[in-house]
Amino acid sequence: MSGLAVAGCARDSSDSGSGPSETGSRNDVVARVDGRVISASEVAARMKADGVSAEEALDTMIDEVLLVAEARRLELSETEEDERAIDRLMVRSLLRDIEREITPESISKQEVRRDFESHAEKLQSPERRRSWHIVVKDRSEAGKALAQSILKRVRRADDPRVVYERYADSGDDDAAIEVEAEELPAITMKARIERPYKEALFSAESPGLLNRLVETSHGWHIVFLQEIVPAERRTIDEVEDEIRERLSQKKRFESVVAIIDRLRAEGLVSYDDEGVERLLSMRGLPERAE
Repeated sequence: MSGLAVAGCARDSSDSGSGPSETGSRNDVVARVDGRVISASEVAARMKADGVSAEEALDTMIDEVLLVAEARRLELSETEEDERAIDRLMVRSLLRDIEREITPESISKQEVRRDFESHAEKLQSPERRRSWHIVVKDRSEAGKALAQSILKRVRRADDPRVVYERYADSGDDDAAIEVEAEELPAITMKARIERPYKEALFSAESPGLLNRLVETSHGWHIVFLQEIVPAERRTIDEVEDEIRERLSQKKRFESVVAIIDRLRAEGLVSYDDEGVERLLSMRGLPERAE
């Protein structure tokens, strides 16, 4: 089912002038759903209003009519003069019934635990490491020699941060080779940073200056590990409410999809060949039911 979300099923299609009509001119008909006509002009209006393709617009309109048909079958409202207003109320009532039936509280403890265990990796907060580095942006032997001298300077300094600040503020104006300093946020091993840097950073046993240079495509790096943020795992008690809410929303959506799939299978939807041909220029029309 394309273009349908539970929260949007009760859309007021009449507001944009794009709701299905009871009748339509023969050369404008694209589909008939439970006796209602969906015209090419209505699909075009819906495409413009929603900013979607012809396929998405038509599928959404069909789904809405099918939900109205189901709501009427369940006699969720009496017939009144304003049919479209009644249709909207009926669909909302149908969705409210689904929400009342499928609540976060209706999710069992077993379902919560299964979901928790199946998403264990996502619930794990991996170890992260924060660092700063000074990079000599030249991979030649001259660049390496300069990087070695900076590494010695950092190692001898009472406060290594003072050396870092020198290059972070303005670089080394007297050097023929470009040198930069940068502070990095805490990263994991999956961070999009060159592997030699990550491997060197995560191989350190404790915070402090790494005792060797690290070479990347950017040059030679003097790396200082500032902090190791330990890995953490959220407990099932911490995420139970979140899991219940997500699973209940998923079940509600699946319930609406099941209703629409059942009604489609009952043959309530048919496409008009001539109307479909006129709509082909709008691209993406779904395959026609046989």
